[in-house]
Amino acid sequence: MLTLILLAGSLLVPGARAADDDDDLFSTTPKEKKPEPTGSFSDDEEIEIPAYVPPPKEEPKARAASAPAGGALPVDLSGKAPLGDHFPATVAFVAPGALVVDLPVVVATDAAGFDGVAYWLVVEASADGKKVAETRAQVTRDALAAGAPSVVWFRTFVPVAGESGLVELRVGKAASPAARPTPILTRSVPYAR
Repeated sequence: MLTLILLAGSLLVPGARAADDDDDLFSTTPKEKKPEPTGSFSDDEEIEIPAYVPPPKEEPKARAASAPAGGALPVDLSGKAPLGDHFPATVAFVAPGALVVDLPVVVATDAAGFDGVAYWLVVEASADGKKVAETRAQVTRDALAAGAPSVVWFRTFVPVAGESGLVELRVGKAASPAARPTPILTRSVPYAR
């Protein structure tokens, strides 16, 4: 209400004017008038517009010494039948209260030999007899290599309670993302933190 009265009063005071955005709304002191721009622009004038010059290309940085250089897979896939019990489970990393366990599983010898029926490969991880993790990977013809064996490399985060124990990985095949898997193989790996 007070604001309304002050606003109405400022309109009645001689010399009151509308305030610019940067002025105080209730200021009644006259402000210097800004000079009007002189000159005008016409299409006949030549204007020099600087050309765009791209920044110089940076030299490619050398690969970090700790980065892997690539190369062959650390497992031999030749002669391995799909969904066979070929490779051991290994502990890749140890963290406080958890492990990361790796298990490669061959899913096809060649994309051409795949029957075309997509499925889910499932790994259920148990630590000391208690299921603690599950990982699923969809296997389709598009996910397989042509002319070479294909592998799904499961890397599973496994929470563990003890300082040492046993992690069991049960691999199964499921027809859908939510279906219960049909068992294929089981692998175990001991751990010590």
